[in-house]
Amino acid sequence: MIMELSRSFYTNMKRNHRQQIKWQQAQALFEALKCRDADTAMHSLVTGYTSVQLLIHLRFQGAFLQHMRIDDVYLGGLLHDIGKLSMGDDILKSDKKLDQSQRDELEGHVAEGVGILRKLGMEKDIVDLCLYHHERADGSGYPAGRMEVPAIGRLAAVADVYAAMKVPRAYQDMERSDADIMGYFYSNHEQYDLTIIDALAEVVKQLAQNGGKSGNIGEVHDEKGARR
Repeated sequence: MIMELSRSFYTNMKRNHRQQIKWQQAQALFEALKCRDADTAMHSLVTGYTSVQLLIHLRFQGAFLQHMRIDDVYLGGLLHDIGKLSMGDDILKSDKKLDQSQRDELEGHVAEGVGILRKLGMEKDIVDLCLYHHERADGSGYPAGRMEVPAIGRLAAVADVYAAMKVPRAYQDMERSDADIMGYFYSNHEQYDLTIIDALAEVVKQLAQNGGKSGNIGEVHDEKGARR
């Protein structure tokens, strides 16, 4: 369900923004990622879609993130793993446990991605979503292991982990149920933002109630104003 919604959302978003250079660049990068590894591309579609749904819900609740542009948050989610283009197949497509040197290379995808996005002149929120998506509020994340994570990074962490659990990969051949995923988040709430976890719970509940249909698909336009 979430994968079909994410594909449809991407189709609508790229059509609505097809004249913008930023979107043309983003689409080219994403299509390259899809050719490189379809699983990572699907994960990125779900991360982008989930990031937007979280942002919309949090705005509706008046929580925070009011200044962020929906299209930038979406592109940040879509391109958050673009640095994985630089990784070898022995890491990117492996179903085996990684050794430390491979783990170090994997973690390097964040810096690689940030470098690519900055060279293209992508907006700060797009870059920051990539930069912080593996940081954790308890300092257990990477690349910096920081405990003070900005709001865009806290949103990215939840969206990225949710997508990682929903999209089958070489090292994880089945998706987890939403109940299992929410159990994981609440059991590990010290790593995340509890407000965003609660927002995710509402998002997945709404999707289930709507039978997998989201009223936001096709309605989002320009605004004014894992391997793990």
